[in-house]
Amino acid sequence: MFLAAAIIFSVHVYLKNADEKLLNEGVAVRGVITDKITKMKTANKGKDGYFYEHMLHYRFNYYFREYTGSNIVNQRLADKVNKGDTILIAVDGDNPERSRIKSSDVTTGFIFTLKLISIVPLVLGIISLVVTLIQKLREKKKYLTIQP
Repeated sequence: MFLAAAIIFSVHVYLKNADEKLLNEGVAVRGVITDKITKMKTANKGKDGYFYEHMLHYRFNYYFREYTGSNIVNQRLADKVNKGDTILIAVDGDNPERSRIKSSDVTTGFIFTLKLISIVPLVLGIISLVVTLIQKLREKKKYLTIQP
């Protein structure tokens, strides 16, 4: 489990550093908000058991080609902008498909890390279950073989 936690932490640090690098070294371009979506998500048993995820979809032009992107943002930014508003985007000059709203109100790699935290133990549990079943089947097969 320690190894899984170390891997998850490493992924989180990598995503955070990559995101900061994009903000600091990326090309700033103007984009347009194309959609604003708020989803209600179920949380662990808490006060009301729900939280809201705000996502902004946007498009921008870079070297005469149109690109699209989306980011999860906090409620403050979601309340401040509307569909059709212009917004500043940080774009990776080498890979324009990689972009991010240039704002501190964007939720960064932490959400991805939380999702990964929930998936990794599940995958490790399934692998452990399969290995255990294979070992039990081999032991059973060994006992069932007829010895002379």
